[in-house]
Amino acid sequence: AEGPGLMYAIDSTIGDVYLRSSIDPNWIIGRPIVYVIVDVFSTAVVGFYVCLTGPSWDTAQVAIFNTVASSNLMSDRGEYLSKRAKATGMKLLTTLSYTAPFRPDLKGVVEVMHRIMKNVQYHFIPGAMDARRKEYDLRRSNPAAATMSVRKYMQFLHECFYIYNLTADRSNRLDAHMIAQGVFPSPAGLWRWGHAMGIG
Repeated sequence: AEGPGLMYAIDSTIGDVYLRSSIDPNWIIGRPIVYVIVDVFSTAVVGFYVCLTGPSWDTAQVAIFNTVASSNLMSDRGEYLSKRAKATGMKLLTTLSYTAPFRPDLKGVVEVMHRIMKNVQYHFIPGAMDARRKEYDLRRSNPAAATMSVRKYMQFLHECFYIYNLTADRSNRLDAHMIAQGVFPSPAGLWRWGHAMGIG
């Protein structure tokens, strides 16, 4: 992408945590589906959505709406291959494209965001799990340890994304001109600089 806001990547994943109902905390409602939308130029998280229904164009539309932007968007085939996706794209004058099968590297920036958030939550959220650890293959996770509702989990993610946007090290994306202008090497710094320079 040539500047901020020109191309976004979107991806969904199943959260490695169990959630409880906000109506009756005794009910375990399962694991959330989390959509994250990332600006490709700055790697800033510009929108996200937490829900309990499987990946679909219905839920992807809400995630896109949360970004409040019409721009180029890259998604997985599951959300893109529907008549309603095409209709939405035509209404918004948005260019939609999807990555080739088995090529997550083409959408790597948003795939990495899921891994970052899962790593952060493992140590802090009761009921969270680390899917990469071998011991979890040998024993079941404990949904009874869950304490968070969808709203609380969403607030947790909002805080994580906020900190990430302001502090993640993006110095490897700065060129000599950006360094000379004192661009702060974070997703938010790149986003702000790009719009200030008129390339957003």
